[in-house]
Amino acid sequence: MSERHGFWLHHIRNSKSSINGFFYLPECDCSVCGTTMRMEKPVCPNCKAVMDQEVPEEIREEIKKYTEERNQGAMNDSEFMRIIKSSLQDDTPWK
Repeated sequence: MSERHGFWLHHIRNSKSSINGFFYLPECDCSVCGTTMRMEKPVCPNCKAVMDQEVPEEIREEIKKYTEERNQGAMNDSEFMRIIKSSLQDDTPWK
């Protein structure tokens, strides 16, 4: 069995006091299995993926795009997270 590697995708909360319009929350989702954790861990307790990767550039671009839309009031935080998660589905086994 090969070792899997991934990254944590943090949840967000709107904030007018933040420069980019939101704060990252401690809750995060595993990029490999989609499990939500209360805080980052070195290894996902659910799928045992080693969390040593950076968020890929294409996902950072998606986050930037949707952040701009969210800051303009086009969507709320939960919709934002749903869209970002769906952008990962092509590359991960999330269902």
